[in-house]
Amino acid sequence: PFLLAPALNAIMGQRLVRRICENCKQEITLEKEQLDRVTQILNAIPDGHPDKPDLTTMKFHKGVGCDTCHGIGYKGRIGIYEIMIMTPEIEKMILGGRVSEYDMQEIGIKNGMLTMAQDGILKALKGITSVDEVFRVSE
Repeated sequence: PFLLAPALNAIMGQRLVRRICENCKQEITLEKEQLDRVTQILNAIPDGHPDKPDLTTMKFHKGVGCDTCHGIGYKGRIGIYEIMIMTPEIEKMILGGRVSEYDMQEIGIKNGMLTMAQDGILKALKGITSVDEVFRVSE
């Protein structure tokens, strides 16, 4: 722990999600269960965060399949990320030897970190990927 804490600047996680094909992208309506889950994930973003979306105007998309994407609905990939910047509070936790993934994540979120699922849903709101794809890779 005494070597790890001062050596870290940030901790990053990433997953690749498929991009919706721009040629056959269509707006969709999410099922209630998915919409509830999306709303719960986005509500966890603190008020005042620059990436907090307006939950009343959410639009989602999916690819229906075409010749360009060979009928898949996706073409290409993009990363979804979570980046936790090292803070004195996290450093103290590591040095104290009581490191918990959940405690570190809680501190990161308190300091403005977006989770991978939140980053993915934000990209789904921009029409880059689909909600199904985000849930597929972030579970």
